[in-house]
Amino acid sequence: MSANLCIDRLVDGGIITNYACTSRCGHCLYGCSPNREKDYLEGEVLDSIVKTIKRLACRSVHIGGGEPFLDAESLIQTVRGIRTRGIDIEYVETNAMWYRDLEAAVDLLLQLKDAGLATLS
Repeated sequence: MSANLCIDRLVDGGIITNYACTSRCGHCLYGCSPNREKDYLEGEVLDSIVKTIKRLACRSVHIGGGEPFLDAESLIQTVRGIRTRGIDIEYVETNAMWYRDLEAAVDLLLQLKDAGLATLS
């Protein structure tokens, strides 16, 4: 006997922006590492993901990877793209590899805040 699985509602979800990461953690579910592709979530793919999230009545997501901060400009655009489509972002998951100095960190975090991000994990 075969049954079809149909997800018709999503309470909580996550969006993976990329699979490249500065670390290679043994517990990583996605096998992210420095050796993975350096590509990042693209506009059309993000549009499709957001449409699916909205269709499933999900109101908020978290963002993870890999390491989303490997491409800070793309992360800012991703946050902005999700927020302007009416979906809340619970947090962005990071290993904090992007921190170099206080001034640069404050600048980046202010850009992300302006794009609609309130929390890091």
